[in-house]
Amino acid sequence: MVKLINALIIVFAIEVALVVFGGTSYNNSSVYDFLINPTSFTSSAFIIMMTLIVVVAGAAYIVPGTFIQLNQWALFATAAALMLTYALSITHLWAFLAGQLGSIFDATFGNLIASLICAPILIFYVITIIEWSRNN
Repeated sequence: MVKLINALIIVFAIEVALVVFGGTSYNNSSVYDFLINPTSFTSSAFIIMMTLIVVVAGAAYIVPGTFIQLNQWALFATAAALMLTYALSITHLWAFLAGQLGSIFDATFGNLIASLICAPILIFYVITIIEWSRNN
């Protein structure tokens, strides 16, 4: 769970850095919107999506689970699929870095440097989400 929180904090920090240095030319994730404006807790897209996941999982897994025993991995896989969509922030970081470095250096060299920076972050994020979904 600690690795999952660290991974989500990294994604949030990337989004804040992109807003500060790159402007707001892309759609922010629901986690970013929730953490920037926590006063709209009940109407944020993040809370609405997580509530829908819990309701659907309750209808699809918990109710039949009272009659037969089901694997809970499907519930966590659904939540993990939602969290994997937050990796788009890392791809936005790659595009920003490749664009900035491509204007300074050669475009191929800029893509290479951006990949060297973003690939470990992306691999850490994906592996963390997969481990979280498999361990629960």
